[in-house]
Amino acid sequence: MFWLFFSTAVGFCFLAGLFDDIESERGIKASVAIESFQWLVGPKPSFRAYFLRDLLLLAAVTAPSLVLHFAHSPAALAALVGPVVYGVKHIFGGWAWTALLAAKK
Repeated sequence: MFWLFFSTAVGFCFLAGLFDDIESERGIKASVAIESFQWLVGPKPSFRAYFLRDLLLLAAVTAPSLVLHFAHSPAALAALVGPVVYGVKHIFGGWAWTALLAAKK
């Protein structure tokens, strides 16, 4: 049961991250804004830079649930809120870039 919830949460976060990365790259290329979260990616990042940064952060937010699962703690399911919240953040980021791109047209 844990693995079903885990794969759903991580899959949601991964797909939301792809949406955000694609829209972010489109926005940077169209010069509608600059990246505000420049840690590890710089001021004009590529899709690859976004993707690698997001994979690193996805690993960081999923690690607690894995550690708790292998420690046989029931809190492992509660720790899956991390990837879900991170995925929602990606969706809002993608929507923001979409709105900026629409306003430029």
